[in-house]
Amino acid sequence: MLKRIFPLILGIVFIVTGIIFMLVLPKKAESKKARCTADTTGKVTDCIEQYGDDGTTYDITISFEVDGKSYTDISNNPQQSNIGDEFVVHYNPDDPNDYIIDGISATPNTFLITGLVILVVGIVLTLSTFFRLARGR
Repeated sequence: MLKRIFPLILGIVFIVTGIIFMLVLPKKAESKKARCTADTTGKVTDCIEQYGDDGTTYDITISFEVDGKSYTDISNNPQQSNIGDEFVVHYNPDDPNDYIIDGISATPNTFLITGLVILVVGIVLTLSTFFRLARGR
């Protein structure tokens, strides 16, 4: 029986996750964007190619300085960057550990689109399982 309802449970989990991505995470991203009002330049100091089942990604190390103190971010990015490439870093003047890197950090729209895709997958999975169970299969 669990085998038959597992896709239904999974679909509901996808729906809830999609709603969280669409309603909660964009607000958090907007809040962070509002806090990160100062700008500096970050430079790529390392780029490591990663191979996976879903293609090639790159672990990019970006370093930047605020008031003489160095900060480093390692982000996974689908696009390769070269050492020395520059990115705009928006940081919180009260806490430079709170920052956003243009072109790297997730934006509110990224969360909305991802949430919508997850929600649609969840709805399709839930409805198809529900109708299959209703027909007795």
